[in-house]
Order: sequence, then structure tokens, then C-alpha cells
Amino acid sequence: VLTSVGKGGVFVANGGAADFTSEAETQAMSITAVASLSGSTSTTVAANISSNTFQSSAKTAIADNVSITAANDANITAKNAIDAFAFAGALGVTFGTKNPVAGTLVSNVQLSSAESLLGSAVTVTSVGGSVNLGADTSERLLSIPVAGGGDAGVLSVTVVDSTTRAVADKTSTLTASNGNVSVKAQNQSDVLEIAGSVAFSMSGAAFGLTMPGTGVSKTVEAQIGNASARNIEIAARASNDIRQLAGAGGASTKSTGVGGTVAVLVLDNDVTARIAEGATVTANGNVWLDAADDSSLLQFGGGIGAGKDVGVGASVGALVVLGHTLAEVGSKANVTARGLEGNVITFEELQEVEEAKEAQRTGIVESFNGLKDTGLAFADDVEDAFDTLGNIGQSKAKRDALLDMPTTTRTAKGFVMTANGDHRAVAISLAVGASTGTAGVGGVVDVGVFSNSVSAHVANGASINAALTGATLGNFGAAQDTIISAQSTGRMIGFAGMVGAAKTAGVGGGATVNVFNGSTQASVDSGAVVKARRDVAVAARRQQQIGVAGFAMGAATGPAGVGAAVNVAVISGATTARIDGRADAYRNVTVDARESSRHLEVVGAIGVAGTAGVGGAINVVVANSTTSALLGASGAINAMGDTAITARARENIGNIIVAGGLAGTVGVGASINVVDSRRGISSYAYGSINQDSAFKAADSGQDVSIEADSAIDMYRLVGGLGGGGTVGVGVSFDMATILNQTVAAIGGNAKVYAGGNVDIDAVSAKNYASNTIAGGVGGVVGVGGAVVINRTGSGNLNDYQDNDGTSAVDGGGMAGDVDKVLSKLVNNRVQTSGNASLDATVAKANSATASSLSGDATSVSAMLTKDGHDRTSATIGDNAEVVTGGSVDLTASDFGRVYQFAGTVGGGGTVGVGLTVGVNDFSSSAITAIGNNARVTAGTALSMDAENVSVLEAVNFAGAAGLVGAAGSINYNRLRNTANTTIGAGAQVSATQAVINAENEQNLAATTIGIAGGFVGAGVSYTRADLEGGATTTIGNGATVTTRSGNLDVLAEQRFRMSVDGLAGAGGAVAGQAAVSEIEED
Repeated sequence: VLTSVGKGGVFVANGGAADFTSEAETQAMSITAVASLSGSTSTTVAANISSNTFQSSAKTAIADNVSITAANDANITAKNAIDAFAFAGALGVTFGTKNPVAGTLVSNVQLSSAESLLGSAVTVTSVGGSVNLGADTSERLLSIPVAGGGDAGVLSVTVVDSTTRAVADKTSTLTASNGNVSVKAQNQSDVLEIAGSVAFSMSGAAFGLTMPGTGVSKTVEAQIGNASARNIEIAARASNDIRQLAGAGGASTKSTGVGGTVAVLVLDNDVTARIAEGATVTANGNVWLDAADDSSLLQFGGGIGAGKDVGVGASVGALVVLGHTLAEVGSKANVTARGLEGNVITFEELQEVEEAKEAQRTGIVESFNGLKDTGLAFADDVEDAFDTLGNIGQSKAKRDALLDMPTTTRTAKGFVMTANGDHRAVAISLAVGASTGTAGVGGVVDVGVFSNSVSAHVANGASINAALTGATLGNFGAAQDTIISAQSTGRMIGFAGMVGAAKTAGVGGGATVNVFNGSTQASVDSGAVVKARRDVAVAARRQQQIGVAGFAMGAATGPAGVGAAVNVAVISGATTARIDGRADAYRNVTVDARESSRHLEVVGAIGVAGTAGVGGAINVVVANSTTSALLGASGAINAMGDTAITARARENIGNIIVAGGLAGTVGVGASINVVDSRRGISSYAYGSINQDSAFKAADSGQDVSIEADSAIDMYRLVGGLGGGGTVGVGVSFDMATILNQTVAAIGGNAKVYAGGNVDIDAVSAKNYASNTIAGGVGGVVGVGGAVVINRTGSGNLNDYQDNDGTSAVDGGGMAGDVDKVLSKLVNNRVQTSGNASLDATVAKANSATASSLSGDATSVSAMLTKDGHDRTSATIGDNAEVVTGGSVDLTASDFGRVYQFAGTVGGGGTVGVGLTVGVNDFSSSAITAIGNNARVTAGTALSMDAENVSVLEAVNFAGAAGLVGAAGSINYNRLRNTANTTIGAGAQVSATQAVINAENEQNLAATTIGIAGGFVGAGVSYTRADLEGGATTTIGNGATVTTRSGNLDVLAEQRFRMSVDGLAGAGGAVAGQAAVSEIEED
């Protein structure tokens, strides 16, 4: 459908409205069914091939130099809607001896577009109403391909490709002096695919296979050129609800039954809202520029196989979600939003990320009072850990409610630019294989790639409210703000279940790999100017909630039952708010970057058999992110009120990894958990603050705050249990490496003025609770082994060595094994289908997958063997200049609290062995500094305080019982924390009074127990504590520190408090005990 106006036309509607509209609507239904019946010995085949293409477009095009004038509203719109239903089925039935064959091959393609386009130099004017440029598309598709027979298969390809554009050329002009102007492009998709195959045979093997492939690709674009009105809205919005349900079953009463699904779901959204480069946009009230991507996805795959001899169930799934959301003020555009109308803009903001609370900080220090006497004060930690765990992951109906993330509704006047990318996904895979004979196998492989890029951008040379000055304040509303906001959310719940059961051997196994990456950025480029009568806010917010569970079970009444589950999560991203241009506000300016991440991984595996039962569970989490708030070297902020540059990040991690093996002869349970988290949280002011003389208000409440705040809470439970009539073995390995760099700084050569106070504050709070248990019970031999490692500081696992100098952990080798899984994913891409539209989307998915799973940023081996440093710092750089009417405060606070419990029990009729190894290695620094040749003049007091406080509670237990019982418990703890405060060479510091302080406090309570009983009993306990580090306050050569009326205090304080206890016990005809406790302080 096309509405087209040629060049140079003039259209005048003196008596009413002017409407230029194109509208297309398509409703389609396709039903095909094939059945084949045979009563002979020949093979019957039912085949259904269905191909449906639904294509429509609506376009309204106004060519160059056209003039449109209307007394009332002027509307240029395009609308396109497609509703389609497709059913395809095949059924094969035979009463003979040959398996019937049924196959369904389906292709459903929806291609739609809606475009409203204004050419060069077009003018659209409404005298008494509003001007609307709009494009709307909607797609609804229900596809149901099915097949049933002795051998049954479904292959389905679904493609939805849409383009929605409302675009005014940068030289066009929209005017509504007495009304509003809107430019909107909006798309909505609702896609549901239900695919299934059922195979049943009473004469031979039965195979059921379902293979759906769904690709959804969207382009949504809104652009405005020149415009003038009371209020102006430019919006590009996409909404998606995509569901893919696949099932397959195969059952045979004579032979083998196989049911399998292979499902691929790809969503690619590109959403852009733009004010064109060089355009002039003026509103007496508000200008709202909004780009939004709201997507909800559900993928389910289930395979069930049952057979007399062999039953195999398999599910393979790939879910790829790509989002690109951009709101932009183009280069050299000139935007004015006076905020004088009564209307307000209403939008949603993510809730604030909480600061590390004072109670948490003081609790870390005070907690030692309760634990120093016994070393066993951990009940409160466990309770808090479970409370935290209960909250993790608690966040369209039931699906959206399950993934709900709280927001705050906000209203504003003036200029608001919002870019929002919200992705929600639920992925479920099930596989069951059962047999009364040889083998039952259930297997799952699930892969998810989630990439979300969101940007709110003011380009080079653009201006917002450039005419606002002290002399023109009356031309703007008192509540007029300028808000530039980018926010992204990623929410995912995944479950993989695999069960294999048979008389002889049951195997349940699988792997899930999920990769999350993306960037969220709000920025003002160099050369751009943004102003507000009230507040200027540049904000980037990113939140993620991830909950993944996997369970594997292998059961057999005969020789072997094996359950194995592997989960790998790679999480990376960047959240950035920055100003490289100029921002002026007659109240406050904020540059705000916030990130919150919550993820819970639950992995379980069990093997049960008459002879040998083996259960294995592996979980690997690698997280790498940056959160930055920045005033660049070319940037300038002027605020009559407060200036705040804030970066805040919070991470909650919960891991429950348990494996068990139970059998009449041998039972083995082994669990491995690896967490590597590296984060950079930084707030920098490199440019100038309040250097314009019009904004220098002496003795005022004009404050400047530079804050970086980081908090991480982690709970881990890892267990391996084995029980066998002859041999029982349980093994657990748990390791976590945390690296935080939390930095607040006024950069080198920066210039800062505040009529009130300047605060530079960096806080890092780290709270861990880990429980690692292992047990082995056997009629003859029982072996239990547990190893736990907690590290803050150097992340290179290969750095850790035993006392004899040999490497204790092959971090590179272990991580390399995980990388092999990832490399297979990279090399085994989503295959092309022959459909051009789907293949274009698939190509993007493959590219995103490859880039997500390559390079140091997401390579597990690179992450786990890379050196790093944990640092919290608040600094003023070399040659910087800071002048205040009030105080200057630099505070760097690093708080760490760790509770570790590791326990092992080995029990056997003949031999019982229990071994527990615990390692805690912490190296962090708290730093405050004033750089070389810096000049700091405080109207009142100067305070510099570097504080580093750590508390470690560690308990290791090993027990063994048998004719021969041997128990060993080894605990190694090393604390190497420092606190440093420095004033550089040649610095000039002046204040009424000054406190320059460094404080380092390390608290350690460790208890190690080894108990063994038997005819021969040996109990061993070894505990070692190394305490290093220091507190240092340094004033460099040629520095000058002057207190004009009060005291000058220069302090360095260090406190070590420790309780290290070793207990060894043994009982029997032959008994030996050894307990060693060592403390080394440097």
C-alpha cells in the first residue's frame, strides 16, 4: 500500500485536518494435513511440505519541497498488521511389520514494513492542532507443525522480518505553534511456535526428531529534523513476545526408542530515536527523545526416548538475543526545551543501587569481639548467607512476574532523553531416556548468548538549551531539567534436566553455557553543551538477574548409573556515564553510573546403580565488568548547587553445587565450583568544575562529590557424597577469586572549586560465605576429600604454591578444559537454512557468539590465570587544583569479611580416609593521595583517611573411621593488606586543621580439626597464618602542609588480632596425632 506525494506540491486544509495515510492489514490461515495408512508389509510414508510467505508493506512518502498546512491536525502515518495461523501435520500408521514414516517440513515467513517519510525541505504546519508523523507495525504468528509415526520428524523454519520507520529529513520542518509534534515508530510482535513429533513402534526402532528454527529481526527508527511546538516527542519503540515450544518422543516395545529436539531461537532488534544532525528543535514545554526495546522470550525443548533395549532422550537448544538501542542528539543539532507548559514526561527508572551500609562496615570490625575467644562464631554468617540466597533470583503474565525487576516512576519537565533495553528470557530443556534393557540416556546441551547495547548520546557540537544564562533564566521553567539516561536490564531463568534410567546402564548428562555481555552508556561528547534551569543528569544504569539450574541423574539396577551436569556462565559488560563537553545547571549536575548483578547457579548430579554409581557436577562463573562515571579532560561542569560524579556497583553471587554417587559396589560423587569475578568501579573528574565565575558561590552549600562504591556478597555451598557397598568416594573443590578496583579521583591537572565541601570517597565491601563438604562411605573403603580456596588480590591461580614450592593448583589446565567447551560452541555455529532473511539474522547470531566467546575478556583460562590487584583509592592527581569554602575529605575504605567452612568425612569397614584443605589468600590496599605539585586549599578542615579492615573466620574439619582411619585437615591463611596515605612531592596543602591517616586492621580466627578412629588411627591437623602488609603515611619532599588555626595530625596505625587453633585426635590399638599451629607476622 503506497501513498505518495510528488515533489514541490502545496496542500492547504483551511477547514480542518490534513491526513496522509497508508494502511495495510493481512489475515491468513494455512492448514495442511497428510495421513498415510498401510496394512501390508511395505513401508508407508506421510510427508507434508508447507511453505507460507506473508509479505506486505505500507508506505507514506512526501517528496522534497512539499508544503502541507492544516487548520487542525496534520497526520502523516503508515500502518501495517499481519495476523497468520499455520498448521501442518503428517501421520503415518501401519498394521504391518514395517515402521510408518511421517515427516513435516514447514516454512513460515513474515516480511512487513511501515514507513512514513518526509523528504528534503518538506514543511508541515498545523495552525490550531498537532503534527504527527507515525509508523506502526504489528506481527502475530501462530505456527503448529506436528508429525506422528514409527519414525517421525519435524523441520520448521520461521522468519519474522520487519522494518518500521518514521523519518523526517534533517532539512524538513514540523510546526505546531498551538499544539504538539510527535514522530513515532512503533512495532509489536507476538510469535508462538509449537512443534512436536511422536514416534511409536511395536516392530522395530522408533525415532522422533523435532527441529524448529525461529529468527526475528527488527529495525525501528524515528528521526526528526527541524521542529517547533508546545511539546515534542520522538520515539522508537519495539515490543516482542517470542515463544518457541518443541517436543519429541520415541517409544519402541521391541527395540530402541529415541526422542530428540534441536531448537534455535534468534532475536535481533535495532531501535533508534534521533534528532538529526544540524536540526533545530524548539519546545515551549518538553522534548522527549525515547528509544525502547522490550523483549520477552520463552524457549522449551523436551525429548523423551523409551525402548525395550535402548532409550535415548536429547534436547539441544540455542537462544541468541541481540539488542541495539540508541537515542541520539545528532552532531551540531540545537535543542531548546523551556519547560514552561503544564505537561510532564513520565518514564521508568531502575531503582537505585544501594551503597555499602555503615552497619556493614562497623559490623566487620565489631564481629571480632564475638569470635576471638572461640573462632567459631559463624551461625550469623550462615543465616545471612541463606537470606541473601533466598533473595537472589526473586525477581506478559506469570513469566514477566517471575522476572520482575522493580522500577521507579519519575516525572520531569524540560528535555528528557531515554534509551532502554529490557530483555527477559526463560529457557527450559528436558531429556529423559528409559529402557528395560541395555541403556537409558538423557542428554541436554543448552547455549545462550545475550548481548545488549544501549546508548543515550549527545554528539559533538550539539547543544541543549544553549541560550540559558543567568540573564535568561526567566525564559525557562523553574522545574526545567535536562536528563540523559541509558539503562539496560537482562533477566534470565534457565533449567536443564536430564535423566537416564535402564536395567543395565543409566546415563544422564548435559551442559549449559550462557554468555552475557553488552554496554550501557550515557554520554555528552566533546564540544557539546547541555544546560538546565534546575538539574542536569547524565545517568547509565545496568541490572542483571540470572538464575540457572541443572540436574542430571543416571539410574540403573545393573552395572552403572552416571549423572553429570556442567554449567558455565560468562558475564561481562560496561556501564558508563560521561561528560566530555560542557554541562551547566542552576541547581545540580549529576554524572551517575550504577550496576547491579544478581546470579544464582544450582547444579546437581546423582548416579545410582547396582554396581557403580557416579555423580559429577561442575560450575564455572567468570564475571568481568566496569562501571565508570567520568568527567573527561575536555569536559566542564558548572553548578550553582551540588556536583556529584558517582559510580556504584553491587554483585550478589549464589552457588549450590552438589553431586552424589550411590551403588552396591562403588559410589563416587564429585563437585567442582569455580568463581572468578573482576570489576572496575571508577569515578573520575579530569576536567574543570565550577571554573566559570558566574558559578563560584563562596560560603554556599555548593558541594562536589566524587564517589566510587562497590559491594559484593557471595554464598557458596559445594558438596560431593559417595556411598558404596565396597567403595565410597566423595570429592569437592571450591574456588573463588575476587578482584575489585574501586577508584574515586580528581585527575591530574583538573581544576575544582566548591563554595561548600569536596568529598572524594571510595568504598569497597566484600562479604563471602563458603561451605564445602565431602563424604565417602563404603563397606570396605570410604574416602572424602574437600578443597576450598578464597582469594582476593592476585587472580593467577598458578601463583599459589605449597610449602615445598610446588604448584598446588593447576589453574591453567583446569580452565583450559572449560575453554574447550566454549571453543566447540564457537566452531559449531548455527547452520544456514537457505532462507535469505533467516540467514541474515543467523549470521549476526554467529558473529555475536564468536565475539562473546573469544579474547581475554571472556576466556576462562585467561581470566583465572591473569594477575591483578585489589585496590580502593581516593586521590587528587598531580598538578590538580582544588579550592573550597568548606572541607576537603578523601576517604578510601576497604572492608572484607570471609566465613569459610570445609568438612570431610570418610568411613569404611576397612579403610576410612578424610582430607580437607583450606586456603585463604587476601591482598588488598586502601589508598588516599594528593599528587605531586597539587594545590589543595580548604576553607575549613582537610581529612585524608585510608582504612583497610579484614575479618577471616575459617574452620576445617576432617574425620575418618575404619579398621584403618586417617584424617587430615590443613588450613593456610595469608593476609597481606595495606593502607597508604600520601601527599606528593611539591604539593601545597592549606586548611584550618588537618588529619592525615592510614589505618590497617586484620582479624583472623582459624580452627583446624583432624579426628580418626580405628584399629589404626591417625589424625593430622596443620594450621598456618601469615600476616603481612602495613600502614604507611608519607609526605613527599618539598611538600607544604599548613593548618591556619587547628591541629595537624599525621598518623599510621596497624592492628593484628588472631586466634589460630589446631586439634588432632586419634583412637585405636595404634594411634597417632599431630597438631601444628604456626603464626608468622611481618
